[in-house]
Amino acid sequence: MSVQNKIAIGTVQFGLDYGISNKTGEVSQNEIKKILFAAADLGIDTIDTALAYGKSQQKLGKEDLSQFQVVSKLLALENIVSDFDTVLNELNLESIYGLMVHNFEKFKTTTTSFDLFRQLKIESKVQKVGFSLNSLKELEYLFDRNINFDIIQLPYNLFDTRFEVYFEELKARGIEVHSRSTFLQGLFFLNPTQLNDHLKPLQSSIYALQDLAFQNEMSISELALKFVLSNPYISKVVIGLESESQLRQNLIGLDSFESFDNLKHDLNKLASNDEFLVLPMHWK
Repeated sequence: MSVQNKIAIGTVQFGLDYGISNKTGEVSQNEIKKILFAAADLGIDTIDTALAYGKSQQKLGKEDLSQFQVVSKLLALENIVSDFDTVLNELNLESIYGLMVHNFEKFKTTTTSFDLFRQLKIESKVQKVGFSLNSLKELEYLFDRNINFDIIQLPYNLFDTRFEVYFEELKARGIEVHSRSTFLQGLFFLNPTQLNDHLKPLQSSIYALQDLAFQNEMSISELALKFVLSNPYISKVVIGLESESQLRQNLIGLDSFESFDNLKHDLNKLASNDEFLVLPMHWK
């Protein structure tokens, strides 16, 4: 698998004004067309979206998605069949690659709802079903109850390596792993002096990341991407995008990992693994 083929296009910005460093708001339809055309040209074949991403799926559905594997997610679980029909209608597709539970707390109150996900798989409307998770406790909940699933999405980046302890187990079970939050919503690119009180404990880590990038003549995005892409247990790395130029910029330097291998020891020291710091859901 090529490096580009391991990348998935994250589309939350297509339908929402999302991200701590986002200065442009929602991505326009014309820019989405450019992103998808460039992605296909570069060998990127996976799109990550969700019913909860505003107009993301509707905008995607206006473009030709025939060259992509699409993964979507359902937030509410009361009307799975009709909500999934909405997903297909918005995307203008007859089937998709993956479907995930987007709200684990909701799932725990109605675990039998996942049977309907499996039924959609039996009907060949989706190839793989699974979960989008935030915490280790959620994954342990699935393991403890022997809940069978095919695909999982989890946060993984320079500051957040909590799930590494289960990567071998996930591989042994044949579960496809997709990672998100590669740039931690853009936190890596912010001026450390401008962090709010909640995030100030991460100042020293951001300074250290900036120093490593400068000393090794790499961009922060290159370091962050290579860190995740070099993990053999991860099948797809979801990166959020605001423009075609941003996509192309992110790919600069990814043709060689030789000098990067010597940095892994220093980069591993950056991880905090404090959920209240590394999960954006706690930043508000």
